[in-house]
Amino acid sequence: AATVVTPYVTPLVDQLMSMVRIPARSTSGPFYFAIDHCFPIKGKGTVMTGTVLNGSVAPNQVIEIPELRTEVKVKSMQMFHKPVQRAAQGDRVD
Repeated sequence: AATVVTPYVTPLVDQLMSMVRIPARSTSGPFYFAIDHCFPIKGKGTVMTGTVLNGSVAPNQVIEIPELRTEVKVKSMQMFHKPVQRAAQGDRVD
């Protein structure tokens, strides 16, 4: 049955891919982060999860949290439970 479907699926996927525009990610500009969750972990500090809306961030970088009128240092970041050294626009991070 798979051999019957394949001749029809491949052209369909190719057509859809030709119609989709993948946006360029901007790493310049101010860092904006949409926070989904925020919770304390004893011995680690406060963990924030969310999506980078603009700019980029890296561990050891100081970021501002305007609502709290404070600046904090990013200790570490993860994407899909794996450590990362940079997160840019569109990335979901913990």
